[in-house]
Amino acid sequence: MFPMRRKSRGRDWKSTRKYQDG
Repeated sequence: MFPMRRKSRGRDWKSTRKYQDG
């Protein structure tokens, strides 16, 4: 599941994948 921050970081959502690898 992608983090809700995805809204704030639309182009950084890929980087968040490492933190929330779910």
